Amino acid sequence: METLTIDVNTAFLDIKDKLSSYLYRLTANREDAQDLLHDTFLKVTEKIDTFQARSSFKTWVFAIATNLAYDNKRVKNRWEADAQDKCKTAAMSHQHYMDRMVGAFQSQTEKRFDIVEHINYCFTCLAKNLDLEMQIAIILKEIYDFKREEIAEILKLSEGVVKHLLHDGRKNLQEKYNHRCAMINKTGLVTNAPN
Repeated sequence: METLTIDVNTAFLDIKDKLSSYLYRLTANREDAQDLLHDTFLKVTEKIDTFQARSSFKTWVFAIATNLAYDNKRVKNRWEADAQDKCKTAAMSHQHYMDRMVGAFQSQTEKRFDIVEHINYCFTCLAKNLDLEMQIAIILKEIYDFKREEIAEILKLSEGVVKHLLHDGRKNLQEKYNHRCAMINKTGLVTNAPN
C-alpha cells in the first residue's frame, strides 16, 4: 500500500472557509461552528494516516465534520416551520427591538438589503426544520456543489437514498419558501403568509 503525503495544514486551509460556512449552516451559531471547525481540524490531523484518497480530501474532511456535527445539540435540534414568523412577531411587538432593527438598516452605507444575504439567511433558517440528513444533503448539493456519490459517502448512505433526500428536501423547501418569502415566489408580497 502506497503512503500518501499530504500537508494537512495547507490542505485544510484550502477548504477552511467553505467548511466553516457549512458548519455555521448546520448549527446557526457562530461559536458552535468555530468549535466544530477546530474539532474537525484536530480529528483530521489525528486521522490523516487513515486517509487513503478513495475520495477527495475535501469529501473526507466534510465527512469528519459532519460526524462531529451529529453530536452537537444545536445541529440535532430542528426548528419549527414558523420559526422566522415567531421571531418577526416577537421583535415587532417590542418598540425597542424595532427601533434597533430600523436603525441598523438605516445605518447601512447604501441603505439597501443584500438579496444574496437574505436568501442565505432564509435558506439556513428554513433548512433547520428539515430532517437533519435531508438538511445536510441539500446544503452539500445546493451550496457546496458536492456530487450525489460524495454526499452518500459523507452521510454513509446509498446514492439512491441521497437522491430521495435531495428530491424530498427540495420539495419541502420550495413549499416553505413559497409561503414565506416574497423574493422566492416572485409575487412581491406574500398575502397568505403569517406576518
